[in-house]
Amino acid sequence: LTNNEFNYTSAYKDQKGYFYLGGLNGLNKFRFEDLSQEYTLPKVNFTKFEVYNQKDKTTTQITKLTEGAILLTPYDQHFKIDWSIPDYFNKNNYTYYTKLEGFEKEWFYQGNQNSIRYNKLPAGDYVLKVKGMDSNGNESEAALSIPITVKQIFYKKWWFISLLILGIFSLFYAFFQYRLNQALALERLRTKISSDLHDDVGSMLTGLAMQTEMLEMQATNSIDKNRLHQITTLSRNTISHMRDLVWSIDSRRDTMGDLIERMRELAEELLLPSNISYQFQTDDLNLQKKLDLNCRRNLFLIYKEAITNVVKHSNASHVSINIINKNGLCKLSIKDDGLVKNKENCSGLGLANMKLRCESIKAQLEFDLSNGFGINVSLPHSI
Repeated sequence: LTNNEFNYTSAYKDQKGYFYLGGLNGLNKFRFEDLSQEYTLPKVNFTKFEVYNQKDKTTTQITKLTEGAILLTPYDQHFKIDWSIPDYFNKNNYTYYTKLEGFEKEWFYQGNQNSIRYNKLPAGDYVLKVKGMDSNGNESEAALSIPITVKQIFYKKWWFISLLILGIFSLFYAFFQYRLNQALALERLRTKISSDLHDDVGSMLTGLAMQTEMLEMQATNSIDKNRLHQITTLSRNTISHMRDLVWSIDSRRDTMGDLIERMRELAEELLLPSNISYQFQTDDLNLQKKLDLNCRRNLFLIYKEAITNVVKHSNASHVSINIINKNGLCKLSIKDDGLVKNKENCSGLGLANMKLRCESIKAQLEFDLSNGFGINVSLPHSI
């Protein structure tokens, strides 16, 4: 249009359908058929690609596309793409729409702006599409299509993650192997100490006891005989204590079955010579289960202390011994039918030692002084 202002008296339509409008700046001639004719705009052309690298603090420009995708590194902070439609006389009449496939699901209106900028795209493959449109709604001949690939940063790549997982598993394996070697070394040391004590110290104490007994039999003086008898008794007691010590540290005796067997032997050694009958009952025990050294040792010493107290401090004729697993707990109970010499003061029965040993294995200890002497030890787990 030559101008936006016309004279309403200066209008004419001829027989061919042409309209003539007189305005301030001249005459305008047109047909509606010509105005409504659809046509295709020139295609959108790429003009410039600009990217800023945060690591190098540099800006790179590309003015010509090559085959393949534009490659971006993980350190490229942002990039901008410019385009244009080759119509320099009507360039302000075009509007643009963009869509970044792989990142956006719909077209976005950009107005007359012929560039777009993206910041820190995630790693992946994208295609930037740009289409132009004139004021009559005619689209450009072909949309601009620019493939873009953003590389993954190295610590998110599969090979780095695989190496990291492999390294973590290697550390766990090395730590497990170290702990296993430490445990095996400790077991070997326990076995060696117990073997040395049994073979060397045990044989010397046994020889000492036998020689003392022979001297006792040959002695004529009652004082010397009494002294030799005390030495013999002390030697035999030392051998018994050393046997228990050797058993407690021997790694070859770590199972529940070994503990039950040693308890039966101790009951037979201490109770039968004192004319005390006993009943030893077990229920629902895993005899092959390995016990912790501290738990096995303290549990046995609590049992030994209780049996020794029955022999020394009670006139019992029968003892009931029960070890059962129930409701995920293990319970050891020892009960005799004798009379406690002094119920008011039980310190002489070694109860304080029992309490300390129970605390070391996180067990609960209860005493039963009715109708004889009894103890109940409850472990927080089954054995």
